[in-house]
Amino acid sequence: MISINDLEWAAGFLEAEGGFHFSRSKHLNVSAGQVQHEPLLRLQGMFGGSLAQYEDKRPNANALYRWSAVHARAAGIAMTLYPLLSPQRQTKIRKALGQWKTIIPQEYRTHCPQGHPLSGDNLYVHHGSRYCKECRGYKSQVERGYRKPVWKNRHPGERVNFQCKRGHAYTEENIYVWRGKRYCKECRKMQMAAWRQSHNLEAG
Repeated sequence: MISINDLEWAAGFLEAEGGFHFSRSKHLNVSAGQVQHEPLLRLQGMFGGSLAQYEDKRPNANALYRWSAVHARAAGIAMTLYPLLSPQRQTKIRKALGQWKTIIPQEYRTHCPQGHPLSGDNLYVHHGSRYCKECRGYKSQVERGYRKPVWKNRHPGERVNFQCKRGHAYTEENIYVWRGKRYCKECRKMQMAAWRQSHNLEAG
């Protein structure tokens, strides 16, 4: 059992040193980091989660420690400490929980976003997160130049930057380079056609 005093200490520590957020990788996360690892060990003993050490490359700098909890564990911690936190922290928690509730937590998913099963030989686990080997392998081969992307039947694991924002493939026939940046010829044609039509209407 966690005592009221422990909860009040944890709320005060996370209020000053921690954070509650919904990450870009769609993970609900509660974390805290600092040079002293004893308070982080205490958090880990109370709530679980992971504790990692990072080396600071600056000269004469101490090692940094970071405690974190994700997904359902993070939601439980946030809701438990919610009444003890400041209104500003409570607002961030409500926002993060609202975003998290719109997705299925990763640990409960049976398939990746592209429909491949997250089980058996196709499951790859790294730092507690699950990944699809089929999608990761295809992207790695394309990025290293071992494999060309298939434009007509795009592999679901292919990166979106292989095409423009309107979905036109960045093939040799469809791109031109201006000042080191790629542009889509099809989009350029559409823009010019729209400009000509607008110009003709204004002239008329």
